Amino acid sequence: MPASGSSALVLTGGGNRGAIQAGALLALFEQGYRPDLIIGASVGAINGVMLSFYPTAGGVQRVLEIWRGLDGAHLFGTVSPVWRGLATFLLRRTATYSNHGLRDLLIRHLPSHRFSDTVVPFVTVATNLETGRAVHIADGDLVEAVLASAAVPVHLPPVKVGGELLVDGAIADPVPVDVALAAGAAYIVVVEPGHACDCPKVYDNAASIFSQSMAIMARGRLAADLDAAAGHADIVHLGLTCHADIPMTDLSRTPEMIDSGYREASRWLESHGRVWTRSGVS
Repeated sequence: MPASGSSALVLTGGGNRGAIQAGALLALFEQGYRPDLIIGASVGAINGVMLSFYPTAGGVQRVLEIWRGLDGAHLFGTVSPVWRGLATFLLRRTATYSNHGLRDLLIRHLPSHRFSDTVVPFVTVATNLETGRAVHIADGDLVEAVLASAAVPVHLPPVKVGGELLVDGAIADPVPVDVALAAGAAYIVVVEPGHACDCPKVYDNAASIFSQSMAIMARGRLAADLDAAAGHADIVHLGLTCHADIPMTDLSRTPEMIDSGYREASRWLESHGRVWTRSGVS
């Protein structure tokens, strides 16, 4: 773990809105930001683990290329989600989709599967399915840890890590600033895709209802967690406008989402400057 007084980057979840988050990260890293610790939950764990090996603007570009090359059929399978949904209930499957595609992606793009090999220390967050407890993972197999953190219930299956059956970290700890505080971070940057959803919402299917329910839970924790942490560290919360009109598993508009995150973060930086340097953190 980094020394006390360091900078931590906290990446929250949001499904395919992780592309918005990745676009925003490019704007931050182009301005010279480099954290001493990266913490990721759900899709934030996927972005975060990639950055932990390549913590530069060039590294973010690598992440963006991965996002641009993603194919929903490879990640989630080619069978219609409608039929997969029926199979979930009729055949007692644990999830609508397999995590094989995501596992393959991580294996292909991570230079190592060990936490100890990252350039910047990395922690991912998952939820114990039995107890509901937040599980903070900082050692062991990176691929399994990230798969567990990204295991959105119903969509992706639970993952067993260290004898615990784990699901999406955003359920128990959607904004894991507590991990940053425990590590002694003095400056925390939270990049959250989907904070201010002002686009039209139509809740006409199970996926949209589930996605909105998760967002409501996360928002409820967000304000409380940030307020609690504010007395212990300097916190920048970069809440990015989401694209609520795009289903969680739809990757067809990824370039648009990347551009949206980059533009919004760039505007924010133009207004606020390189705020992390004000606390002596670079």
